[in-house]
Amino acid sequence: MNTNQDKLYSAREIWAQNKMPWVKTYKTILKYINKDYKHILKPITKGFGTGKRYFVTEKNLSLFLEKFNNNELD
Repeated sequence: MNTNQDKLYSAREIWAQNKMPWVKTYKTILKYINKDYKHILKPITKGFGTGKRYFVTEKNLSLFLEKFNNNELD
């Protein structure tokens, strides 16, 4: 059975649904997912080049937001 913890969010969904309200641009979301917080968000990538898409699980996104809110990001 599929639970909310198994839900995948694309980078576009994270931006469109304002999951990170302090982020104003889609490119910043991509930077967070692909470089700055890759070790926390653990993205699933599909495709290559300009067709590359990033997906993040609900569990990892929640963990990132919790760490952000508690000033525990490393």
